[in-house]
Amino acid sequence: MDEISSRLNKPLLQRIASRLPGDHTIYLVGGAIRDALLNRPFYDLDFVTPDNALKIGRQVANELGGAYFPLDTRRKVARIVFIGGDQSAGRSGKLTRVDFSTFQGEDLTADLKGRDFTINAIAAQIYRLEALIDPLGGVTDLISKRLVACSPTALVDDPVRVLRQ
Repeated sequence: MDEISSRLNKPLLQRIASRLPGDHTIYLVGGAIRDALLNRPFYDLDFVTPDNALKIGRQVANELGGAYFPLDTRRKVARIVFIGGDQSAGRSGKLTRVDFSTFQGEDLTADLKGRDFTINAIAAQIYRLEALIDPLGGVTDLISKRLVACSPTALVDDPVRVLRQ
């Protein structure tokens, strides 16, 4: 799995990581990890943290010069949008979306179990991208080309998921 960190958009992740508060545990989750494992490009980054996601999102947006939007203040989800992305990866001029969310559940495992599919329920601590956290077997499902819901009620719990990319 050491190659995962080389497949991820390291310059962009390093720009973001350098602006994160050092006293917080922050995880990259979901589609970016899935797409890196598939060796596909990705344009969105999703981060989860135990707390202060709105504050962290605002801080990162200010330091990157991005637009900040609180998406869901009750669930503590924020979005940053900026133009430029990673110029070294040929992404200059592209729109980059970065979401920060407070754990939806008591910890990272509960958050991952609440996601839609196991292939999107894979995480890595921002400073240790090579060490994947995969409590639901998403990597195995990805390799086996299986689409498995994280729970029997995953799509019922959030019906808008079927409309998202």
